Amino acid sequence: MTKPHWSTTYVPPARLKLDEWPEIDRVRWAAAMIPGDPFRHGGVAVKWAPPTQRHVEHCYGRFLYWLNVRDELDPLTPPGARIYDERLNSYLKHLQGSKSPFTVQNEIQALGMALRALEPALDWKHIGRAAGRLRTRAKPVRDKRSRLRPPTELMDLGQSLMAKADEMGANL
Repeated sequence: MTKPHWSTTYVPPARLKLDEWPEIDRVRWAAAMIPGDPFRHGGVAVKWAPPTQRHVEHCYGRFLYWLNVRDELDPLTPPGARIYDERLNSYLKHLQGSKSPFTVQNEIQALGMALRALEPALDWKHIGRAAGRLRTRAKPVRDKRSRLRPPTELMDLGQSLMAKADEMGANL
């Protein structure tokens, strides 16, 4: 695994992989991935792009890992019953202690999406609204604008690279 450019000591995020989830969560996730047909609706997650499905699965796995580490993961409790305000606030504080504001927002949004897929009959809009509020308050932790290059510089680089490629092709 390659290290991200922003870290010198990359540690993959701790999460429970899908096959480590409680059975009730695995069964419901599988149901959320079943396509519909003319006579019945498909699962909520089947409409998402595959990268979104994987992202939501990973984020939910991180939430389950966090519950497990705290000895609060009851495998017999349905996913929706594991969520209440105090726990959500505690998880939010946990995320805020180690992640950038935009990453925290993203994790909370993905948690809401996972719950919508796992417990579609329940209303999870409050988690989506919370993610929206987190996004409006988020401030970047790095100045990405300073790394932007002027368009003329990018154009010159592109033309230079194309010229080198032409030279290399002519020498073959």
